[in-house]
Amino acid sequence: MTTADLIAERARDVRLLGDGATLPSPCVSICRMDAASGFCEGC
Repeated sequence: MTTADLIAERARDVRLLGDGATLPSPCVSICRMDAASGFCEGC
């Protein structure tokens, strides 16, 4: 499964949640984490 496939699957899941639902994390486990801050540097 490609990254684009994972993003498309996540988008389908969000559409199925409906209005007012809590959105899931957009993370698809390809982010780089900054060791000093602990924050994501971006995908």
